Amino acid sequence: MLEGFFKPHSIAVIGASAHPEKLGAVVYNNIVGHKFRGKVYPVNVKGGKIGKTKIFSSVIEIPSKVDLAVIVIPALYVERVIRECGKKHIRSAVIISAGFGETGTEGKKREEKIVSVARASRVRLLGPNCLGIIVPRLKLNASFAEGLPQPGGVAVVSQSGAMAVAITDWALMIHIGFSALISLGNKSDIEEEELLNFFAHDQKTNVIVAYLESIKNGRKFLRTLKLVTQKKPVIILKPGKSMQAQVAVASHTGSLAGAYEVEKAHLEAAGAVVVDSLEELFMFTQTFEHAHTVKGKRVAVVTNAGGPGILATDALIGAGFFLATLSPETNKILKRKMPEAASLHNPIDVVGDAPASRYYAALSTVMGDKNVDAVIAILTHQYVTETEKIAKIIIQVSKKFKKPLFVSFIGGKGVGKGRTILVHHGIPEFSFPEQAVRALDASWKAKEAKSLTARFPDVEIKKGAHLVPLVGLKAETLLEKYIPFVLRSHISVSIPGALLQAKKIGYPVVAKVASASFLHKTESGFVRVNITSEKDLQRILLEWKKKISLKFKKGEGFVVQAYRPASLEVFLGSKRDLNFGPYLVCGVGGIFVEQLSGTRIFSLPQTVAQARQVLSTGILGAVLSSERGKYLPVTSLAKSIAGLSRMMIERADIAECDLNPVLVRPDGVYIPDVRILKIGA
Repeated sequence: MLEGFFKPHSIAVIGASAHPEKLGAVVYNNIVGHKFRGKVYPVNVKGGKIGKTKIFSSVIEIPSKVDLAVIVIPALYVERVIRECGKKHIRSAVIISAGFGETGTEGKKREEKIVSVARASRVRLLGPNCLGIIVPRLKLNASFAEGLPQPGGVAVVSQSGAMAVAITDWALMIHIGFSALISLGNKSDIEEEELLNFFAHDQKTNVIVAYLESIKNGRKFLRTLKLVTQKKPVIILKPGKSMQAQVAVASHTGSLAGAYEVEKAHLEAAGAVVVDSLEELFMFTQTFEHAHTVKGKRVAVVTNAGGPGILATDALIGAGFFLATLSPETNKILKRKMPEAASLHNPIDVVGDAPASRYYAALSTVMGDKNVDAVIAILTHQYVTETEKIAKIIIQVSKKFKKPLFVSFIGGKGVGKGRTILVHHGIPEFSFPEQAVRALDASWKAKEAKSLTARFPDVEIKKGAHLVPLVGLKAETLLEKYIPFVLRSHISVSIPGALLQAKKIGYPVVAKVASASFLHKTESGFVRVNITSEKDLQRILLEWKKKISLKFKKGEGFVVQAYRPASLEVFLGSKRDLNFGPYLVCGVGGIFVEQLSGTRIFSLPQTVAQARQVLSTGILGAVLSSERGKYLPVTSLAKSIAGLSRMMIERADIAECDLNPVLVRPDGVYIPDVRILKIGA
């Protein structure tokens, strides 16, 4: 359905003008000036000529078939033109014109009307209020952006025209080639989801880059994205880190997971490489277009200076890579070919005076080592450095071995020509070693994305006027249907009743107050642990009774539980994003849950196997993989995550659930505190 946009043989520019200051003139001149490989028909209701070319007063007058209409006229007249396109059997239209939904209520009505007319006329719309479309291999620049990038394998889908222009300018500078650049504008008809699917099947596209400010149907988009990332890498830059799309309603889960982090977690679960800056967007685009596939995490570093080699090593270890152990044969060759001052252990320091021949010997040797999956080559410019020759050596070695090779030329003017040589030959080159490692990491994650087993089933979205807190027995009974590790509470509205329950349980015990008015009991001072006698318990309950002015409602009261000191406290929480669906927040728990870093967010559903993978990452993973952590029941903890996931998928009436702390001990997992927010009618 989108071939008319990307493979047109003829184009009508509606709003074309002979006046150079008019936007219609800019767009028309961009198309003809770059020598589009097809017919171009200028259209303007006023008629006339552009040079010697006749301007048609309507697309109806054009005597030949037209594949694509590019509309650059005032918004008030677009509806009429769309009707005419339908009559002319033009099935694809790019609306560059502004004055629609972005301007307010009237503009929104105008936009809805043209969509209605377009659908009735069987015309697909890109825009309105968009930059346009660029297809370099057709020499087509149907936009008001300057220049025409070279053909290549990168497709860009942008919700911002300015971002598309920036990417175009950048591409011209570093010679990245594009299969297409598309500005979505208001997304009245064609949305990013349909374009991603198109480029997934486009043989001219190797990498898809998307700048997305909003996603209308998050769950549906994730399903499409998952299918696309199985075929090709998708890089997404999504702004909005500081905006909170949801208000945290008295829960740790809400306060720990901002809107951006939630969206990022869902997109990554679908296999996308989510970048945090334009710098990363450009770096990774270059990487995915040119670098060979990373097959493993064993990396060799070749450098002519010790310091940058150490920086690269730190970055590699921090990203989860390993310094490759070089084979005995590689060590023999290096010892024979390197000077005595060289460091032959990975990272390999070929010394500051290294000529091009020494770089070739070192790089070709480690690139040929079967124990090495990827290589980072670092060059610092020194007086004797043969920068340009070394750049050519790097190109030669890369072509010979076809193994991932990431290059960092550190310096300014002294390495400029060498960088230019590398860029012209498609070698990923970076200003700093850490950038090279980040690019390597992104390449690895894109490869791993193909093996992800994430599913994104439809989940019912239930909306209500308010949220109803569930605490105590009600919350525990609900959770027990999904997780068998709940440490049951014993609730009494009176002190004598609580003392009797404690006697039945046996000391030591934990005492709490269960009330919707005190969701965070620790902060309110209504939790005591390791109470060893009836006397101490009675004293504590009397103190609390003096402080509490409210009357307990049904299901509320003084709580006593068996005391289970934990080897590790974990926080598990879940919340429902109305666009992308439910998600899980996991990390080191207890009273410091909001202060400790390392909290991770995961899209749901999660199986037990996936949950075990969750538990191998971040601070929690480091704890569980430590010597003491090896004795803790990871499987039971994984079952808790999977159970919480199942509850959030099956129960559309649950908005949030906090389990903090989850007590992890060698003898099992215990959940002493359950807080649930249900969606009220």
